[in-house]
Amino acid sequence: MANDVVGLDVVGLGRGQLSLISQIGESKFSYCLTFEYNGCPFQDIGRFSTALLFGSAAELNGIGVQSTMVINNTVLPKLNGYYHLSVEGITLGNVSLNIPRGSFDIQANESGGFIIDSGTHYTVLPHAAFTAVVSVLDSVLWLPRANDSKAGLSVCYSSPYYDYIPDVNMTFHMLGADYVVDGEHNFVQYRESGPTKIGYLLCLAMLDMDEASVAGVPTVLGSFQQQDYHILYDNAKQRLSFTPTLCRSLYMSSYPSYLQSKVPVPILGCHILLPLLLLYFVAFSLTV
Repeated sequence: MANDVVGLDVVGLGRGQLSLISQIGESKFSYCLTFEYNGCPFQDIGRFSTALLFGSAAELNGIGVQSTMVINNTVLPKLNGYYHLSVEGITLGNVSLNIPRGSFDIQANESGGFIIDSGTHYTVLPHAAFTAVVSVLDSVLWLPRANDSKAGLSVCYSSPYYDYIPDVNMTFHMLGADYVVDGEHNFVQYRESGPTKIGYLLCLAMLDMDEASVAGVPTVLGSFQQQDYHILYDNAKQRLSFTPTLCRSLYMSSYPSYLQSKVPVPILGCHILLPLLLLYFVAFSLTV
């Protein structure tokens, strides 16, 4: 493929017989989704491809690796192509959310459950869990709720700062593991629109299952909340393993050494670039 051609396709990596990994005879694969710089005016800075590894290259070892079981959907076996996980609850910051017991279990009426899916962008929560998250955020954030919404995200806050991301972690308590999503991967920032509006919208990067008109489907851990995690799927052992990782570094290391110098690397992100630009203009103004 020519260097100036960009493609967008979907690769099937489920547990079904027609998926790519089933057809190539591999039981293990891993990926590490690179982080989208949040609220950055220079959106082209920091865009990386994602490392996708198969077989022995997909090993995940070292300190900080956690594992949980991939469970079977015994109620509706045809959905076993998805990666179902056992989730017991959610903690936001230090607050254990008041979510009805069994909210993430597969129900006898074929609804419910909890899956991890890289093809779904934002995490989708059942209504009770979503409202519990919002209730805690309303009590701990000093920002006022905004009337506007962006990109289908219904819960937004008005912020005067372009790079303010609340340091509020969300922990999904899985069977034998805790999957922690930091604040930077729970919010998306937009510039407020309108002639009288100055500031930014800070929106919760999650969807209410009821508002999204997808009631009855499983809870989904989406790709936005998977960023900067190296995630390993081991179908032979029915196990999902993960560890926090700077994914752009993994992407670089996946190239042969003689190609690594040719991989485009963003040198500066917004949090570094903007202050340096400001210092440059101040220094320039003092010399003229």
